[in-house]
Amino acid sequence: MLDTVEKQQVLEASEFFADVPAFLRESILSSARLRSFACRDLMFVVDGPRNETLLLMKGCAKIAQFTKDGKEIALRLAVPGELVSELGSRPGSLHSTTALALFECEALAWPTETFDALLRFPILQRNVENILRRRIKEMEDRICRVTNQGAEHRVASELVRLSKLMGQKVNNHVEIMIPQETLGQMTAMNLFTVNRTLRGLENQGLVKIRRMCIEIHDSPGLSGLLMPLFLQARSCPQGLVAEPRLQ
Repeated sequence: MLDTVEKQQVLEASEFFADVPAFLRESILSSARLRSFACRDLMFVVDGPRNETLLLMKGCAKIAQFTKDGKEIALRLAVPGELVSELGSRPGSLHSTTALALFECEALAWPTETFDALLRFPILQRNVENILRRRIKEMEDRICRVTNQGAEHRVASELVRLSKLMGQKVNNHVEIMIPQETLGQMTAMNLFTVNRTLRGLENQGLVKIRRMCIEIHDSPGLSGLLMPLFLQARSCPQGLVAEPRLQ
């Protein structure tokens, strides 16, 4: 369980509580209960009732959908301070996604009716709108990467993004706790291609692969792989898109 200092740090960094006065935040927190999830627990499932809204306090959760043939598509990862649940749904609606705890997780849970009532506060409504805009922008960026970048650049782009989102500084490197399978789902690759690509980056001295963890040992070098793409994008006339390079 998080101690008081850790809990305070998570809440202060939470986009949902941005600019919310301390007295209002404490009132909101008093109406939530703490829930714990073991590794691989389902936090909610697609087409299940939307009974509560979750704010992750500890761990990491994967939000996914499934195709008709059962293939899992990872939509995003939630880290401490983020709202795991869908936002903007109508009262009485069902979940449109499934959330899986990738590691042991703790989350604050509000009954759906209670959480929806909180949005009467303009500052919380603004924060939720900002969260939705960010999620849409991140999804647009992922689609662009998948359709226009090769395997190495897609993996490098995602590792750079994840290092900022959930990387932990350990000695002289950054650790990202993520299964390779999930990284593959985030970059639209199968496990074999992801592992082969990571091995290539490891041979360049950029990363080190461990079970359920990827260590970033050369962040500037990893970002440097993306520089030609950045320069190419700047040099392209507006409205033109590079030919897709599917892997």
